[in-house]
Amino acid sequence: MNLKRTALSLLTAAMMATGFAAVGVVTTATPALANNCDPSGNGPDEMMSRGRAIARAQSWAANTSMTYDQGLCSDPEGNGAKYRHDCSGLVSMAWGLEGNLVTENFWNPATGAYWSGVTPIALDDLRPGDALVRSGHIELFARWVSYADHNQGAYVYSFNENNERVRNPYTVTPDFYDDEGMFHSGQLGKNTMSEMQGYHAIRYKRITEDEGQWATTYNKDGTLRVFARGDDDTLREWKNPGNTWTSLGGSIVGHPSAAVSPDGNLQVFARGGDGTLRQWSYVTGSGWVNKNISLGGSITGDPVATYFVDNSLQVFARGTDGTLRHWANIPGSGWANSNQNMGGSLAGSPAATTDGENALRVLAVGTDSKLHEWKFVIGSGWSPSNGVVGGTNLVGDVSTTITRDRALQVVARGSDSTVRRFAHLNGSWAVNNENLGGSVLSTPAITTSQDSTVQIVARGTDHALHYKAFVWGSGWSSWINKGGSIIGDPAITNGPTGNLQIYGIGYDGHLDQWHFDYDTGTNWGTADWGGNLYPANGAGN
Repeated sequence: MNLKRTALSLLTAAMMATGFAAVGVVTTATPALANNCDPSGNGPDEMMSRGRAIARAQSWAANTSMTYDQGLCSDPEGNGAKYRHDCSGLVSMAWGLEGNLVTENFWNPATGAYWSGVTPIALDDLRPGDALVRSGHIELFARWVSYADHNQGAYVYSFNENNERVRNPYTVTPDFYDDEGMFHSGQLGKNTMSEMQGYHAIRYKRITEDEGQWATTYNKDGTLRVFARGDDDTLREWKNPGNTWTSLGGSIVGHPSAAVSPDGNLQVFARGGDGTLRQWSYVTGSGWVNKNISLGGSITGDPVATYFVDNSLQVFARGTDGTLRHWANIPGSGWANSNQNMGGSLAGSPAATTDGENALRVLAVGTDSKLHEWKFVIGSGWSPSNGVVGGTNLVGDVSTTITRDRALQVVARGSDSTVRRFAHLNGSWAVNNENLGGSVLSTPAITTSQDSTVQIVARGTDHALHYKAFVWGSGWSSWINKGGSIIGDPAITNGPTGNLQIYGIGYDGHLDQWHFDYDTGTNWGTADWGGNLYPANGAGN
């Protein structure tokens, strides 16, 4: 999942040349018809990031005791939420659904009706965390074998036969015997394109993109949370509903970053006043179980935190020596990497994201004013490490999103105050240092809204919020002044009802919001959510 620093760390709680524009052996899956598990302890259908959905599915695949059995249920988070050990239970769990749906709930072959919580999409539009459904069977889409050639098929998470483990993109499942004593060889979670033709592609309506600049995922208690540095240098948390501000203590410098774990809990990181990496941990139902824990290091700028598809928590920051520093928390092992030196010579804080190919990417502007990248692939390691993407005269930090064509989009600010765009698609950087114009002071923030529009916001040289959008079929809009008077970098994300949400800190130290609801076509609105945030009264702008 992807996240990066800005003037706030937002967590909405409730992954072509232009860069825009099932299983390998056929088997008869056991139909998921039984509905004898109750996941209502999970609460309402969750907002779910793509990266988190994949990580949840991988947690079942990695569980050596997890086998297909419609008579069994699992409570993956210990909160009373129970999901069946079958194909529809797997997808229901990955998406965090309240209802323990059966296959025919997702798509009814008799009527052709889809569940109201999904949208049918074209096969070629499938992205990580979407699903494939046919009569009697459903699978979670992981990624294309080749993003340049979909005819090579796709990797999936698939629960198929009694006594079988979850088929997945990474490991062939163990051989097994079914209930009739018939031997079956293990399988990789992979479909040919021919096999995929028999499926309907669907997208969960409450799935969100994994953003590189913000924690734009939703944790389990349905609360919108914003994290910022208070005017007393403590970590501040704003929650809505309730519109309440709370000090979480500590003494921080810069701006925090937040990440939602595969089990729906929350980790927040910030640079301490002593230059060490600091951690806060929130567990739904228990509250803040850890506050202001020092993880060591000597960093400058702001950290970035994200969960990778193997459920590991990845944290990156710029060291005081200018190198990229890395912390990794591995499930069952704890902090396996602590302040690891990844090399490079950074001029800004890094961004980290899981891209459209399920690779972990870290991006940052180097002291040579070019964009640099680090890429990690399971089984292959880090390559490139501190590779030069390109660009010239870049300054500050970067922001990322994944667009509907599965391209990784990166934006940064040029030394001439324009916004520059890079796009990685089909194995190469198809767009390199495109000038999108504008006159901005901040790092631009980018997201993909639920209607697939690409949205960019930044603080203009007039200190107002400026906005630009890419609409498929129409191209880029001009820059639009949305008013206000803000400090630092704004944040942009998607809300739970399809509404676009933008946040910034005003000169009065208050949290300012802009919002637009695409589902209803509501006009732009604004709100002042108060707070005593740093820097107040226009200081430090």
